[in-house]
Amino acid sequence: MGQVDEAAAVGDAERRLPEDVMLEAGRPVLIVPRTGHIAAGLDRVLVAWDGSREASLSLHRAMPLLRMSR
Repeated sequence: MGQVDEAAAVGDAERRLPEDVMLEAGRPVLIVPRTGHIAAGLDRVLVAWDGSREASLSLHRAMPLLRMSR
């Protein structure tokens, strides 16, 4: 999922889309920064965790992808 360009003429709903998807999807979501260079191999992972059942399920389902980041 990509972020909206800061200069784009879009509304608040479009700007909040990555956050809304992340919070409501119930699945792992990869959000790609709108700027900068992304290396061919992603070697670091950030997991946001709130201790909820939903977070636990999402993390469990993301483990195959997370294991590839070693």
